Amino acid sequence: MASGAGAVAVATGGLIVWFAVQARPRWQARMALPLRFLPPALLFCVYATVVAAAVADDASVGVIDRGYWLSVGGVSTLTLAGLLTVAAALTPRTGRRTRGIGYALVGVNAAAAVGTATMMLSGHRFGFQYVWFVSPQWVPLAVGVAAIALFCTREITTRRAGSASGLAGTPLSMTTRTGSPRSSR
Repeated sequence: MASGAGAVAVATGGLIVWFAVQARPRWQARMALPLRFLPPALLFCVYATVVAAAVADDASVGVIDRGYWLSVGGVSTLTLAGLLTVAAALTPRTGRRTRGIGYALVGVNAAAAVGTATMMLSGHRFGFQYVWFVSPQWVPLAVGVAAIALFCTREITTRRAGSASGLAGTPLSMTTRTGSPRSSR
């Protein structure tokens, strides 16, 4: 019960700050960089905390399955961290290669989400041997789905911002520091 009240309090505080920042253009400029990196960092912290607690529980019993934690835990952690890093790195000037890497990581994380959901519902592994989220599966699954949604949202907004400012078709070497195209004179 207390954790639910805490979650509501945090969400309410976050919404109050969000609306205050949206109402003041100067605050938007100050908050742009923290808001770019904070959601991916928080998602990874939730994931890392849950996985560390699960490993500690296994260690307290005296049995750590290194084959499970290094293969499954390593692959899912690397792909999730990679997706969150690419999501944080997206800007209107981000190139096709970085966006393509992000799409590939979305695909792997989507396969992990489907595999984890299938395993949670049926008890059997789905397709790929090393592509699913580690236990306790519901938290990493939620973080994985949130990471996919975060990447897709940021990809759409940065792509729109790039096309609105005219940077989409302009090579990086043809722009000034401020982002405006250089004159041909």
